[in-house]
Amino acid sequence: MIRKTLRLFPILIFLFPAILLSFFVWNEYTDSLNPVTSSQYSNEISNIFYVDQGHRVVALSPSTSDNQLNAYLYQADGSQYEGEVSMDSNIFMEHLAAYYKDQLLLTVKDQENDAHAYMLDTATKQLTNLINQPLSITSYLSSDSYMWRNQIIFAQADQSGQYDAFIARIANGKFQYINLQDGSYFKGQRPTSIDAVSDTFDNAGGTIPMFNVSLADSTTAYISGILDDKGNIDVYYHPEKQDNTFEAEDLAQLQFRKHFGTQSRPVIKINSTYPVQAYTYSQDDDALAVVPTPKPVYDAQLFLLNDHEILLAGSTTPDPVKGKRSGYVYNEQTKQSIDVSALLANLSVEDFNNNELRFYKESGSLLIYYSYEDHGGGWLNTDTKKTASLQTDAVQRWQLNGQTGALSDSPSVHGFLAFVGQGGALVINWLIWLVIPVLMILVPLLLIPLLRYRKKRQLSRGIVVDAVITRMKETGTRINEQPLVDFTIAFHMENQPRELHIRKVISLLNAPSVGDTVMISYDPARNKAIFVSENDDVPLPQEAPEPELIQNATLQRIDRIDSVQRAEALVLHFEAGGQHYDIPVVQSVGFTYRTWEQATLAVIAGTPRLFRYGASQPYRPEDHLTLQGELIYSKPYPIRSGDRQLVLMEISIQAGEQVIRRMNSLFVQDAVLRAMRIGMTVPVSVNRYELEREIRLLRGKQGSAIVQQVEFQGTIGERPLAKITVQRDGRHYVIEQSIEPLFGVQIGDELWIAYDKQLQEAIIVKYAHS
Repeated sequence: MIRKTLRLFPILIFLFPAILLSFFVWNEYTDSLNPVTSSQYSNEISNIFYVDQGHRVVALSPSTSDNQLNAYLYQADGSQYEGEVSMDSNIFMEHLAAYYKDQLLLTVKDQENDAHAYMLDTATKQLTNLINQPLSITSYLSSDSYMWRNQIIFAQADQSGQYDAFIARIANGKFQYINLQDGSYFKGQRPTSIDAVSDTFDNAGGTIPMFNVSLADSTTAYISGILDDKGNIDVYYHPEKQDNTFEAEDLAQLQFRKHFGTQSRPVIKINSTYPVQAYTYSQDDDALAVVPTPKPVYDAQLFLLNDHEILLAGSTTPDPVKGKRSGYVYNEQTKQSIDVSALLANLSVEDFNNNELRFYKESGSLLIYYSYEDHGGGWLNTDTKKTASLQTDAVQRWQLNGQTGALSDSPSVHGFLAFVGQGGALVINWLIWLVIPVLMILVPLLLIPLLRYRKKRQLSRGIVVDAVITRMKETGTRINEQPLVDFTIAFHMENQPRELHIRKVISLLNAPSVGDTVMISYDPARNKAIFVSENDDVPLPQEAPEPELIQNATLQRIDRIDSVQRAEALVLHFEAGGQHYDIPVVQSVGFTYRTWEQATLAVIAGTPRLFRYGASQPYRPEDHLTLQGELIYSKPYPIRSGDRQLVLMEISIQAGEQVIRRMNSLFVQDAVLRAMRIGMTVPVSVNRYELEREIRLLRGKQGSAIVQQVEFQGTIGERPLAKITVQRDGRHYVIEQSIEPLFGVQIGDELWIAYDKQLQEAIIVKYAHS
């Protein structure tokens, strides 16, 4: 005991004056600062936009602690911070952007589900909300809002009728709204859903964006996504039920083009065959010619800029890996092109396929801008060819810089170190008394071993499991300018869902996000958990085991929940080995679940699901691959079973050079639904042979076909496995694949297929009612 006291005595001699001098040095540093002119800042930059002819930068920074989306303003070189404005937002911090008179328009959604469109005046630092009435967006902002030629379009309908159906848009700095709820546009019928006809938002030329409107009497109408000079939409009413979908879309598009005066402009879209280029198409959907640019653009992507201009971006060679990035702004009126390849030089092939990459150019403006969420932004002057770009982490460094940027008038670690670097008698004395005891004695002898021991003890009492971050909230405490964050995590233990809070100081440059999968050590005795890193001395979790399969489960009862689109939502009650299992499913049109039939169930993380039903092919693990997909669309339906809600998801799968999109409806647990976000990675299990066939057929020809015969062969998972015979141009093709039950397939349906004439095989690319 005496020896330990003697060892601590020299430390105490140095420690007391070091503490006293620390107060003096800190007070002198804070006295040297200018008065603080702004509130606390978040250093996580999610997106940046250039404005004012490229002279200023607007940096968006989400603050989940108070549900604010902050916009910081800088000189474009970072030499001067000019202020900030804040916008109310929900936890997802979604936003859409457009430009008007070279100023930025930002659309967000608050916690009450109301959308706001703020015009940012960079000179006065004022926000003006262009939406002058309540505009409720009940799902994700990205689900019911659309970008088209520098316009923001909103469209929504609620099957329950609780919220008004409407279409609205923001164009040229003005907000326009049309209420569709009373059915006056649809012969008195109330809209129950509004879905975008996606290719009309993607193609250029004379294409008019439009929506498919499902009505209460099961009929369909189409409406234009834009308004005419009198502020009205155009409507094509299609009284037939569930047939001739593609023909109806063509007729609606023809009517809309005449109404808006674009029938003489050929449609421009990207062809699907190698090498991928932009073509002009006739009204009969015949390819006429490659869009004339000074040099060919291969592996092309099309971005709509304004009423008369588009951007064609891609590669200088048919194989994009071998070529350089290339792009032209093409004027559809004058047929002239402007080379903007310099703006694209730092973007990759993958970047062009990312939905977060957006380009902006107003009519008559010389500047074309781009923003790339979580990456950066840039601009190019099409006259002088001057260009500039900036990464989000560069703006984060501006904020962390104590001499310039957002924190120049606030105390910070970087600023304090700069102050210390200036020297002075007080600083020199403080360093002499501080460096020896703190860096050479206290840290090695006390702090590091103590922290290691504490965490090792916590890990020894816990069980390592995977969890999902469902919420994040700043506590207001900052340690070394790093925020202490309260995380809400969801996980399963002993087949039961659990939710806990963990507090942790996070890195400003590598912060986690809601929806991320993390590793935790859970202590059941204390009902507490800590985060686990790969460097911690614990066994890492192994790959997820195969699901627990339950064979010969007997379907004893079927309960109906509700109708949804062309299908029925059911709860199947199975019994196996004396245990009962309740599984909600969607029953496709033409397919029927029957009591007393047997199935194979799978229990995944404590949740029972349908694995195989009926006479489908047996499952062999070696025939399946697990690929990484990206969630690009989700639409929750107001249909529930216990703690699960029905959600329609669209997932993009990268299989080599081919991108495959799949729609899948599923009853999802609430904890998982809260964590879902557009862009998140989703593991997808696919049959390797079906995948090879799908890739092969997608590289071939595509077109519409009429369903002649449908046979069901049980299910794969909860999707019916169908053998479908279709007819196109007098030839029959056979489709063997699982189908999305919400859309279903019936005799007489018109499907869009990819097909092989020689093998007479085909796959469904688009359903009649998707």
